Amino acid sequence: MNRRAFIILLFVDFVAYIPNFPEMGLETRPASMVSPLMMVMYMVAIFLPLATIPLTFKWSRIAGVLAILCGVLNVVPSVLDLCHLLFPFPPPTAIAFDEILLIVIGGALCALGYRAVSPRR
Repeated sequence: MNRRAFIILLFVDFVAYIPNFPEMGLETRPASMVSPLMMVMYMVAIFLPLATIPLTFKWSRIAGVLAILCGVLNVVPSVLDLCHLLFPFPPPTAIAFDEILLIVIGGALCALGYRAVSPRR
């Protein structure tokens, strides 16, 4: 696993998720529309990449599993929001672009995480 690329991608994931947080950055929909469970998911999705970075130095397999979780937390809510399943109305244009970016980052995190977790050949 290329540790430097992995760490950069985790940091980019953190930065890309901030505008998606309700009532911060680009998100204009009211936070009252977000259920407490979704708010917890947003908090985990924002801070899990930062918690994963130190683990890459000593426990790369655990970091790989957490990276896969980060990727899933990027892809699933973003796809649901783009399909208008999380909110009754579509996301603002800037959030839609950010969610597409999060889907790409999530896919890359899942791939790198899988590479870190899979047995060496």
